[in-house]
Amino acid sequence: MKSSRLILFACAIAVTGQAFGQAPKPLQPKKQNVSKPVRLTAPAPKPKPKQTSKPVPLAGTAAKPKLPPKPALKVFRPKSEKLVFIGGDRVMLIGDGLIEQMQKHGYLESRLTAGNSGKKLYFRNIGWSGDTPEGIARDGLGTRQAGHEPADEGWVQLKKQIADIKPTVAVIGYGMASSLDGSSLDKFKSDYLRLVEHIKSSAGKKNPLRLVFMSPIAHENLGGKLPDGKAHNSKLEKYRELIGDMAKQYDAWFVDLYRYLRNSRADTTTHMTTDGIHLNDYGYWVLGAVAEYSFSLTPSNFRFGILPSATERSGGYGIKLSDIKIADDRVTMTGRFDALPPYYSHSKKGTALMQRTAIGRIQFMGTPDGTFTLIADGIEIHTGDSKEWAGGAFIDGGPDVDQFERLRSLIVEKNELFFHRSRPQNQAYLWGFRKHEQGNNYQEVARFEPLIRQKEQAIFELSKTVSRKFQLLPTAEWEKIKPSEDGKKPEPVAKAKLYKPQPLPGFDLGDGLEINLFAQNPLLAKPIQMNFDARGRLWVASSEAYPQILPGEMAADKVLVLEDTDNDGQADKSTVFADNLLIPTGIEPGDGGVYVAQSTELLHLRDTNGDGKADKTRVVMSGFGTEDTHHILHTLRWGFDGRLYFNQSIYIRTHMETPHEVLRLESGGVWRLRPETLKAEIFLRGFCNPWGHHYDTFGQSFVTDGAGGQGLSYGVPGAMYFTYA
Repeated sequence: MKSSRLILFACAIAVTGQAFGQAPKPLQPKKQNVSKPVRLTAPAPKPKPKQTSKPVPLAGTAAKPKLPPKPALKVFRPKSEKLVFIGGDRVMLIGDGLIEQMQKHGYLESRLTAGNSGKKLYFRNIGWSGDTPEGIARDGLGTRQAGHEPADEGWVQLKKQIADIKPTVAVIGYGMASSLDGSSLDKFKSDYLRLVEHIKSSAGKKNPLRLVFMSPIAHENLGGKLPDGKAHNSKLEKYRELIGDMAKQYDAWFVDLYRYLRNSRADTTTHMTTDGIHLNDYGYWVLGAVAEYSFSLTPSNFRFGILPSATERSGGYGIKLSDIKIADDRVTMTGRFDALPPYYSHSKKGTALMQRTAIGRIQFMGTPDGTFTLIADGIEIHTGDSKEWAGGAFIDGGPDVDQFERLRSLIVEKNELFFHRSRPQNQAYLWGFRKHEQGNNYQEVARFEPLIRQKEQAIFELSKTVSRKFQLLPTAEWEKIKPSEDGKKPEPVAKAKLYKPQPLPGFDLGDGLEINLFAQNPLLAKPIQMNFDARGRLWVASSEAYPQILPGEMAADKVLVLEDTDNDGQADKSTVFADNLLIPTGIEPGDGGVYVAQSTELLHLRDTNGDGKADKTRVVMSGFGTEDTHHILHTLRWGFDGRLYFNQSIYIRTHMETPHEVLRLESGGVWRLRPETLKAEIFLRGFCNPWGHHYDTFGQSFVTDGAGGQGLSYGVPGAMYFTYA
């Protein structure tokens, strides 16, 4: 068959343009012959012709006065100097909830690790929800009981954390919490400058210190009953401008998240936040792309082209090609990516989101009519017809994508281990004022260090790219030779552990009451709270890790659902709804799923595919203290007013970021939250261990105290009750 002329060309993906067209395109390292130059900055506005004012009409409907135009954002151009990472760099990420939640997604760290393979970068995330540059949320790391610490304890602990890390690169992400907690801009500036000076004095000596200042994100308008963010954004713009100016003062790299992630529309199909102020998974992916641009780094996606002469076309980047051959209706070549491509996982193929997040775009010109498949090392990358290939197919698959996802998973696991090392649960018993009560458990904290190093070694190895054999061939031929897909592996069946039935206790029951055993040893470890749903199923929060996780363990606590399917009064079905939790201490079904209190967070878990297991996890609120794990967030229940109530006990310090404000409670108390607006408030303060909360038929609250000798108390909204704090 006569050889068909094939031209292979991959278009660059302007990764920072994913923020709904607002972010600039990435730098172009080579001349591009087939597309127009990419503009990296906004064009200068054209001068408008002067207009004379019109006379005001003397009669008729009065014209509405025109509001003055909103001033444009101050422009902060990226530094022309590239942020160069040096082997052995210790990269510290510090800030409020923006930084804290980053550790669970791993996109920025994965990009920088993959782009600097072989340099062995060590990332340490010490973000903290509700924190400010003075370390206000970190006072729980001290040794004192809540309410008894010095006024500057948070700053003392923040300085200690920085000194322990000895950073050579510091990424600072403060501003959102400060904009919501009533702080003044002047105080934020003075605290920020003090923080930067301390980072400089505590920096590691091996490599020179490089500073990165991140602005807060804009408050996204999600519609519904959530705040639209307009008033808040006016304040956030001032924080953005101040941080940008300080970045210039310190010759730091400025990551303008406010500008590039800004989206004021409530009707967009791809939101970047979960609640308007906290990024979702996609938002953190875009953050990584914006940071890459702001650091003046070469884009980590790819493009390349093959001429009919079997030579590489100029203008490509991101991959090194060799041994290019064209024969009949196929192309073969050897290629190795410069860095693992920054993949974003999504379920809908061929969508605008897929195009915005694609790792590359490949174009084949001159292919005969038909369908062709591109493979690498025998693994399918993309299949498309001639028209799609000729127009440029967006690529989001292949073995390098799989490797990037494994790398990101390892990074998230490493971050979890460091979280247990730097911010362990139950610290009051580890090194705090109750350390004498449980023995010398503090020695366990240091045992996380070798586990972190093991993960990092695996990360360094997995970040390396490998040479692969690429082939483009007719899909019909590929279908004949492709390996068979593995069948769906059966779900592991939980085996009931052998146990000896225990004798039932005796009960003295009142008239008209009866009691029976509903479930016995249903895969439970340490059941902490249970609640029924509208279908009569019993949801149970169960923990094996309680009271604190041991070195080498990963979070694997469970939510179990127990059902009585034949209405005989005993559970005959047990389902593990979730098994990746860290000390779940509260549970309440609702809103199409179940609310779970775990560690520092209030979560909402949902099953979206009907298999009986949670596959969607949303952080509703974070910043809850964990100083004493039998005091952490507990006693979830719905109120008669449609709000979700939950309690915390005496030694807990909470710093909660909400779209409305930052709320702080350092002692016991009862919270309530309206989920549709995310408006939270402290219902009442005090008590030592308020482990019980119920209502009468009028909706009046009654609270029990398990340690303060208060017994049963009438819960007066806004009241302050006895406490030792």
